[in-house]
Amino acid sequence: MLRAKYYNLVAFILVTIIVFVSCSALNNKSEKTEYEGITFSHDSGHYKDEFKLKLSSSKKQATILYTLDGSLPIKGNKTTFEYKNPIALKKTKISKQDISYIPTTTQPEKPNYETWLTPKKTYNKGITVRSQLIFHNGLKNTAVTKTYFVDGLKPKLPEIYLTIDKGALFDNDTGIYVPGINQIEGKKYTGNFFKRGKEWERLAHLEYLSKEQKVKLNQNIGVRVHGMASPAAPMKTIKFYARKKYGEGKFKFSPFKQQTEIKSYKRLLLRTPYSNWNKRIITDQLAQAVVEGLDIECPASTPVNLYINGEYWGIHDMAEKIDQHYFKSKFNIHKDSLGYSTQAHKTEIGSEPEFIDVFNFAKNNDLSIPLNFDSICKSIDINNYIDYTIIETYLGNWDWPGNNNERWRATGISDKWRWIIIDMDATFMKKDHSMLKKLMDTTDMKTEHRLNSTLIFRKLVENETFKSKLIKRYEELLSSTLCQERLLGIFEEYEKLYENDIQRQIDRWTLPQSLEFYENKNEGIKEFIRERTKYMILDVKKYLGANINPICN
Repeated sequence: MLRAKYYNLVAFILVTIIVFVSCSALNNKSEKTEYEGITFSHDSGHYKDEFKLKLSSSKKQATILYTLDGSLPIKGNKTTFEYKNPIALKKTKISKQDISYIPTTTQPEKPNYETWLTPKKTYNKGITVRSQLIFHNGLKNTAVTKTYFVDGLKPKLPEIYLTIDKGALFDNDTGIYVPGINQIEGKKYTGNFFKRGKEWERLAHLEYLSKEQKVKLNQNIGVRVHGMASPAAPMKTIKFYARKKYGEGKFKFSPFKQQTEIKSYKRLLLRTPYSNWNKRIITDQLAQAVVEGLDIECPASTPVNLYINGEYWGIHDMAEKIDQHYFKSKFNIHKDSLGYSTQAHKTEIGSEPEFIDVFNFAKNNDLSIPLNFDSICKSIDINNYIDYTIIETYLGNWDWPGNNNERWRATGISDKWRWIIIDMDATFMKKDHSMLKKLMDTTDMKTEHRLNSTLIFRKLVENETFKSKLIKRYEELLSSTLCQERLLGIFEEYEKLYENDIQRQIDRWTLPQSLEFYENKNEGIKEFIRERTKYMILDVKKYLGANINPICN
């Protein structure tokens, strides 16, 4: 009996020690790291307690300079210090003089969806330490940027720390995140944030930390504001550029679980929640997760928390940018071998064969004739197109097919045109929305563009072989990929992923406007999932003339 108690006591002590050591490692993260010849006693991230940061270097005849305000070290500047003693890092509060309080949109007399609002609440500010090794002969290494938070936060999402000159974002003449001098009163889509081109690209420093708080990227980059209409919103979508002139020509990491085979990127997007229709947060990422496993291209993404100059900037969706660099990274396709089309009459990248040739063949020929159908099947990956159409119609994408209707082909990879699932912000909205009616009804089309966007489907569905394959595939996908239980499970995973940070997002941007509002929107998405199959069965019956009986596996 005594021996048993003794063993239990020893086991308890060992477990206690292990837990204590693990918690200490989590709270203090005191692993040493070296960047550009400087060793840091602590790496970037969140810490529970105040601590002293130690810097050192094995390089002889060199001095370490550092700043604490985000500026680059410059010898002689009053904000630049020579490192002699450990740097005390303490809790730091955001003040009304910080960038969180700078309006990022125009301020109309009557606030609307695109109006910047004062933060309801702010959180501890990160301390940005920028250090540089200066040699006695005047040479110097590249400056190193690290960001530290003394707030005890245990993140559930990956984090991005963006350090950038304040004027690059907020200067009236040159700032890319404000209306500025290019805003024309009363005219939409004007302002500094709508300007494009390299002259509106700004130098910044990026750190990416995994949800385990491991630094995966630490490099200088270029940033621009991205989007057609979304720049008018308070939060902007930001595009990241890896260029050799900044230091690294690629983002050498693999952050997307959907795309683990890709190890580096040239371009990345940080998409704003303001892009989501109906003031929701999760829909685009949810749609991407739904199509996982299907043979359709879909940009991978992951939710992240963004901090700019140490200030919390909200939840963003870090995503792949679909362009020639994406196809180069994934398939090693040179742009000369790539065809990429977003409109019926235009191929943006590459030239031959133009998608207009496929479009015109469908327009000018009766595809119910087997010979014509066989001919177009040589140019279009029919199975890919069918899956793509079913996904778009099931998810009820209001911003399609007139928009976000993109396709690609590449010599040696796919000589046939294949479709891409992209920008699914307008999905999971109205459970009884008839997408097949939208595709087949020509009386409600107000423009030639809208008619062109549905033409290929309308012509293909005249062919009985195509229609039969489409109907059969509807039943298959509604029984598997689009099964209610699967979709609810995916949604609940995302909902749980956001639960740790959604209140901070609300406090910072009032989007969503409250936790109750957010939960109601989520319930609407779940209601869509629970009911959508029923309406799709009716749609297939009415517009394709077939009874289907999907049974979830």
